[in-house]
Amino acid sequence: MESNSEKKKIQLVRSDADIKFLLVAFEAGEIQVNNLFTGALIYNNSNVKPIKIENEITNMKFFNSQTKFWIAASCWEGRVAFISRP
Repeated sequence: MESNSEKKKIQLVRSDADIKFLLVAFEAGEIQVNNLFTGALIYNNSNVKPIKIENEITNMKFFNSQTKFWIAASCWEGRVAFISRP
């Protein structure tokens, strides 16, 4: 069970256009992606290095299927994370 000290504040939540994936940004810039059909973690689990841009994320977007990248996340401090498709 998770204690209150281990809980993280959620700052943004987005789904893709097909509503297959859920993108969640936590405080301090940590990003998590879940499969909406199974609930499985795709990113930020024990098998995948967590994605973190170290600052409050202010915008997240799924790209269309024609690009190499799947997701972009940015913060006010100018950092951007580009996440490739799994």
